[in-house]
Order: sequence, then C-alpha cells, then structure tokens
Amino acid sequence: MSALVLDTLKFSKKLREAGFGEKQADVMAEAIAEVVESELVIKRDLKEMELAFQKNLADTKAELIRWVVGMSFLQISLITALLLKIN
Repeated sequence: MSALVLDTLKFSKKLREAGFGEKQADVMAEAIAEVVESELVIKRDLKEMELAFQKNLADTKAELIRWVVGMSFLQISLITALLLKIN
C-alpha cells in the first residue's frame, strides 16, 4: 500500500492560526501524520486491490473450467469404455 504524505508544518501552522497553542498544534500534527502514514487506505490502494482480486477471480474461473472440461472427458471416456465392455 502506498503512504500518503502530510505536511505537518503547514498543518501545525493552520492549527495555530485557528487558536491552538504551539505545543498542542505540533503534537496534534505529529499524531495525525503518524496515523495517516501508517495504515490509511486510499482510493488508489483500493483500486489496486480490486484489480488484483479480479485477476485472481479470472484465473480461478479459468482453472475451474479446465477441471470441469477435463473431468467431463474423463467421464465420457469411462462411460464409453463401460458400454463397450458390456456389449
């Protein structure tokens, strides 16, 4: 997943302009930056996950079709062999 970058200096400055104390603004900016940079999922991440899921789903469908077709041929061969042996 990709990290989102937060300009803590700019954010802290805006908090000070809104009435927060300097220490409060700095601590809040750092705390929010840690959260944003650690585990925040952004739309791009979700899109990448969706594309990976769709690829895996397509691969699974193709594998399932190969198995079903293979098993169908096996069943047809087995039934044909049994019918020929009975006659």
